[in-house]
Amino acid sequence: MDRLRNVILALTLASAYPAAAVDLTVAAISASPPTVPLGSTVTVESTVAASGGGAVNGFYVHYYLSTDPTITTSDVVLGNRHLSAGLKDGESSTATLTFSPPTSISGTYYVGAIVDTTSQVSESDETNNALAGPVITITKPDLVVTAVSATPATVPLGSPLTVTDTVTCAGGKASNTIYVKYYLSSDPTITTSDVPLGNRYLSAGLKDGESSTATLAFSPPTSISGTYYVGAIVDATSQVSESDETNNALAGPVITITKPDLVVTALTATPTTVPLGSSLTVTDSVTVTGGKTLSSFYVRYYLSTDPVITASDISIGSRSIGAAMTPGQSNSATTTLSPSTSITGTYYVGAIVDSTYIDESDETNNAITGPVITITKPDLVVTALTATPTTVPLGSLTCPPTLDG
Repeated sequence: MDRLRNVILALTLASAYPAAAVDLTVAAISASPPTVPLGSTVTVESTVAASGGGAVNGFYVHYYLSTDPTITTSDVVLGNRHLSAGLKDGESSTATLTFSPPTSISGTYYVGAIVDTTSQVSESDETNNALAGPVITITKPDLVVTAVSATPATVPLGSPLTVTDTVTCAGGKASNTIYVKYYLSSDPTITTSDVPLGNRYLSAGLKDGESSTATLAFSPPTSISGTYYVGAIVDATSQVSESDETNNALAGPVITITKPDLVVTALTATPTTVPLGSSLTVTDSVTVTGGKTLSSFYVRYYLSTDPVITASDISIGSRSIGAAMTPGQSNSATTTLSPSTSITGTYYVGAIVDSTYIDESDETNNAITGPVITITKPDLVVTALTATPTTVPLGSLTCPPTLDG
C-alpha cells in the first residue's frame, strides 16, 4: 500500500511541476581573417551553451555566410560540427574550425551559426538558435601582366621574336586554366584586335600571390612590317572571374619588323666587243638585307643606251633565284645571253633584281649598271680576185671571187 501511495505521489508531482525544457543558444562567434582571398580558408570559433535543462540528444551546429545579419538556413553553408553527447544544463562547448568558402561567391558576408538546425532537441525557445558574427570580405583574384620584354629590337621579316613575360595573381586563387596571349600593336594600348603572335596557358591556374614567368619564341606574320609594340593580355578568353577586368593587358617594348631589300652588288660582262649573233656572258651577285625573301624572284638583264637601267630598256634574258634568302646572304651566277640580231652599236649592260615579286623596304635600288659593250655588224670585203684565162673568147670568162667578212 505504501509503495502504491509513493507512485501516485510521484506522478502527481511530475504533473504539477514538469521538468524544465532546455534552451540551446550560440553564445559567441568570431572569424578570421577579415579578408579572405577566393580559394583561401576562414577560421571560425563559436561557443554553444545549454540552459534550462540538459540536451540529452546529440545536435548539430551549422555555419553560414549571409549578406545580412539575420542568419537562416537559406544562407550560404560553410560547414558544421556535431555534439554527439549533447550538453548538460549550464554546460557550453567551444570549437574552432576552418572552412573554405565556395569559390562561386565573393564580396562582403556575415559569418553566422545556428545551433540544432536539424531540430534534434525540443527546446523551450526555438527562435534564438542563430547568431551573426563578424563581417568578412571574400576577394576575387586579380590577374595582372607585370612585365613584358622582347628581343631583338629589330626583327628581319621571317625571323623569330623572343618574348618573356610575368603574370601575377593577387586577391584570390584563379583555379581555372589561364591563357596569356601575345600581340603586336601599332599603339601602346594592347587589345585582342591587335596582331596575334601566339599564347601560353597555365592549366593549374595561380594561387593568391603566385607568379608565373615564361619565355617563348614567335614568328611575326610575314604580311606585316614596320614598328610595333609587343604586348600581352592575361585571361584573354575570360576564363577567370576577376575583381578587376580592366588591368589584364600590358604593353612592352617597341620592335621594328624589317622587309627584305634586294640589291645587285656586282655585274660584269664579256667580251666587250660582241659580233652580231654571238653570245654575251654576264656574272652578277645579288645580296639581301633587312628580311627573308619568301618566294622565288628573277634577275633580268638589259642593254641600255644610257647608264640608267630600267625595264623599258632592251631585254636580253634573265635568271631565277628559287630558294629563299636570309638577311646577309648573297647569290652569284654566270649567265650566257644572246643579244638580239636586230641591234648593233654601243650599250650599257645592266641588271634589275625583282622588278615585281618581292615586297621590299626599298624598291628604288634594284638596278645596277655594268660595263659598256659594242655589238658589231658584219663587214664583207672582197679580199682577192683572179680571172682565167687571160685570153677569153667572146662570151666566156671564169671569175671566182673570195669573200671575207
